[in-house]
Amino acid sequence: TLLALDDLVERVSRAFGFARHLTQVSSPPELRQAYHDALPTYAAFMARLPTHPGLWRATREYAASDAARRRAGVRASCRA
Repeated sequence: TLLALDDLVERVSRAFGFARHLTQVSSPPELRQAYHDALPTYAAFMARLPTHPGLWRATREYAASDAARRRAGVRASCRA
């Protein structure tokens, strides 16, 4: 689900944010190297999310479903 994806992205981003902070305040060579080794993988993951074809296909399929039409969501609450 999108909520599960959102939770995953939040956990990964938070962990990477902690690592980034640690490299800024305490920079032992091993930590700095581990951070720089992981940075390309993290950046590629985050960059791929908005354009991932499977994610967009699943989102469109859900949006067209009866289950999605039954949900009130943000738009409905903004009209109230």
